[in-house]
Amino acid sequence: AQRYGAIEVVQPCGGSEFSARILASGNRIDAGQELPAYNVVNLGVSRMIRPGWTARLRVENAFNEEYFERGWANADTRNRYGYGITNTFVWPAKPRSYGLTARMSF
Repeated sequence: AQRYGAIEVVQPCGGSEFSARILASGNRIDAGQELPAYNVVNLGVSRMIRPGWTARLRVENAFNEEYFERGWANADTRNRYGYGITNTFVWPAKPRSYGLTARMSF
């Protein structure tokens, strides 16, 4: 993409840390196909639950944006690669997902 960017804001608040990250991409060509622009928001909150232990809850693609983040072509236009198979694939990105992690520091 000619236009791509990300911005992340992290804000401590009352013993927790809140974060928001926005990813934006313009239209682009991948695997020989034009892929549309997209905007994705990821959110998170972390908190120390005891000395040396931190828990983090995250929501990726918070607004469940449907977009394609990458493509793959297994042969070029003259079919020099790909074992004689000429296909192009574009994978959709993950839908909204949630995660919880715990981290121990020592």
